[in-house]
Amino acid sequence: MNPLDRLPIVRTLRARGLLVPAAVVFAVAGVLVEGALQRESPPETVDAVAEMGPPTLPPPVGFRPDLEKTPLTYESDYWHQIGRRAADNLVLIGTEPTPGVLVAPGLALTSIDAALDVARAERVRQAEANEAAPGSPAGGAAGPAAPEHFPRAPRLVGVDVGARLALFAVEDATPSAFEAIDAAVLHEGAFIAAVTLGADGSLGLTPGHLVSISPDAWPERPFEVSIGFPPSTAVAALIDLDGRLFGLALRHDDGMHLVAARTALAIAARLHAGQSCRAFDVADLDDTARRLLGAPGGVAVEFVLESAFAAPPPVQAGDILVEWNGESVGGAEEFAALYDGTERGARVDVRVLRGRRRVSASLRMPLDDCRPAPEPLARFAALGITVEWTARNSSWNVLVIRADSPAAAAGLEPGDLVVAVDGRPLDPAAPRAAFDRFERRPRAMVLTVQRQARTKLLTVTPSHD
Repeated sequence: MNPLDRLPIVRTLRARGLLVPAAVVFAVAGVLVEGALQRESPPETVDAVAEMGPPTLPPPVGFRPDLEKTPLTYESDYWHQIGRRAADNLVLIGTEPTPGVLVAPGLALTSIDAALDVARAERVRQAEANEAAPGSPAGGAAGPAAPEHFPRAPRLVGVDVGARLALFAVEDATPSAFEAIDAAVLHEGAFIAAVTLGADGSLGLTPGHLVSISPDAWPERPFEVSIGFPPSTAVAALIDLDGRLFGLALRHDDGMHLVAARTALAIAARLHAGQSCRAFDVADLDDTARRLLGAPGGVAVEFVLESAFAAPPPVQAGDILVEWNGESVGGAEEFAALYDGTERGARVDVRVLRGRRRVSASLRMPLDDCRPAPEPLARFAALGITVEWTARNSSWNVLVIRADSPAAAAGLEPGDLVVAVDGRPLDPAAPRAAFDRFERRPRAMVLTVQRQARTKLLTVTPSHD
């Protein structure tokens, strides 16, 4: 017999089936009483806590993601590794650094803007060298760095004006280049990325997907990508998961343009071979057309590459070109020989039949790669400036300013565009006239200058030294 059963209360609770509930109530009551007694006990003193010392915390655990179990982290790390490898095939070109994509060891494709930047830097170098030459008045230039401070730019091989691409020969200590593939070998939805360099050489990488491929339906847009190109991206290489180049992205005025790798390589090969282009496409006229149009000779102009000229050319598509630099044009082959035999940058007199009206004018021959031939530099010693004429906005672009010159005292700066003198716009037919008068007889005059988004009026006072 259980000793507890001798107690009358236990026998009574057991008989009534209340023994277990009573035991539970008793246990809970005991816990509550013990808690109340502890709350009434005095707290530990500050000294006691001080003797224990500060609480010890476990050391921080470094964040080391499990790449096999976190797909997003794994993808980011993977692209970072691919991007670092791809950066070896990118270079910076020009004084305003533009990324170039190595399509062959030592050959980089980039935007035509880099070619314009390099050409302008070379002209500034030339102008400063002329200004610092022995015998030049008040040697020394204000504004851009001296010629020896200019970094030597890569050699420009050629430019494709239509595609807005330029090919440069670069010094590559470790010859490398992208492996190029046709975008057609990729499937729609494939993982891709745009890789570029910042002006400081930092790597920029933007992942995305290949949305669609349509090289035949849209040659000018061979594929679509789901990449949000940052505004700072000028040129980017488009690569797949293996780091292979399948296209280029170039920023134009109207947004990003995509070029297939195979197209870019074909352009690079043509430019490297030195193939020149002609700014005009012409075709022979048959005898009936000559008779009906009243043209004794000439060729029909089918296309004019206007971007090859600094100013709108006087020859238009639909004209009949009858005379080139004083020579009669008899046919398309004869015109090709005349065109190729003309010195690049030279002034050419042309005569065309437009409708039944004869038009005579002159144009400046484009360069071999169909870039506009720059106008010769003009140096105005009395003002102390070296400038070049820009026909598109009828202004003088200031390249170099001599120190302690009237122009420097007036606040003129390199890069300013002089558009008017004494409130009169410059005459495109005789742009030197106003400055030539100042050279002959220096006098105070007011220059209207465009400086970025502002127009300034600067008074130039001749020096009496």
